[in-house]
Amino acid sequence: MNRNELLTELDKWGVKLWVENDKLSIEAPKGVLTKDLFDSLAEHKIVV
Repeated sequence: MNRNELLTELDKWGVKLWVENDKLSIEAPKGVLTKDLFDSLAEHKIVV
């Protein structure tokens, strides 16, 4: 999965990403943020 596909999937799952004070913030429905998802974010250099 490329970065654009990942961001599209995150949007479908209701995950919100934004930058606040030079740090990436994330908000997601309960149960969506799994270890695999965090690994995918890190793989694409989307660090939370």
